[in-house]
Amino acid sequence: ALSAALQRTEGFQVVGTAADGEQAIRLIGERKPDLLVLPGLAFDRRGGRLGFGGGYYDRFLDSGLTCPRVGLCFAFQITKNLPLEQWDQRVHYLCTEEQFLCL
Repeated sequence: ALSAALQRTEGFQVVGTAADGEQAIRLIGERKPDLLVLPGLAFDRRGGRLGFGGGYYDRFLDSGLTCPRVGLCFAFQITKNLPLEQWDQRVHYLCTEEQFLCL
């Protein structure tokens, strides 16, 4: 359903499928987002994000996007420090059910 909706949405294109069936998308043309809201398994207060292990969001964010990045999670998903690699992309803000954090 998501891929069908994205294929009908101007400015988005489905570009691949992960092994688990999750589809990666990218922006095409000159259109750039004003804001990105990112899911994750865990976040830290330095903007680190632990995803689902495929690196899809990291590659998408590394494509030159400069808009603010908001990690969306529950408060219990925020930890002190996450082990990050050099390619891991950070978020600028965290939004939970309790607070909005500027990092």
